[in-house]
Amino acid sequence: MEVIRDWALTICITAIGGAIFSILTPNNNSEKLIRFVCCLFFLSAVISPIITNPVNFDISSAMEYTMPGLDDNALQEGVKNQTEKAAERVIYTAAEKILHENSIKVKKIEINININEDNSILINRLAVHIDEIFKNNIEEIKDLLEKEVGIEPEIIVEN
Repeated sequence: MEVIRDWALTICITAIGGAIFSILTPNNNSEKLIRFVCCLFFLSAVISPIITNPVNFDISSAMEYTMPGLDDNALQEGVKNQTEKAAERVIYTAAEKILHENSIKVKKIEINININEDNSILINRLAVHIDEIFKNNIEEIKDLLEKEVGIEPEIIVEN
């Protein structure tokens, strides 16, 4: 941090010195040359830390950095749980929407999802609880949901 502070100080002093030198020089044929020398001097002040202390970008050491107290397994498990919940929400919303569009009132939707080792999502169970007044529409409900979700749902009729 001290190197950056010193670098900023050098740039400021160089800019002030160049400005003062430019003001004090007379306006004549050498004005362009003096301006060029001032710019060159300022540029050398800007790039001098890069030339004298080249920065070593070691990406491999940055990739090995882990946050203290954060276990890779815990992180992977958290991501897996979030993915499962997100997939459940998507399926729930799709099922609810398709049933609502067909004027079928749902009491409850149960979804069971697993994520396999190859990160594929497996829908184990889709159970839809409907009111008794829709018991004649069970096949229609199954067809609608199977087209939308891709799995044959379990339809449970409740009183």
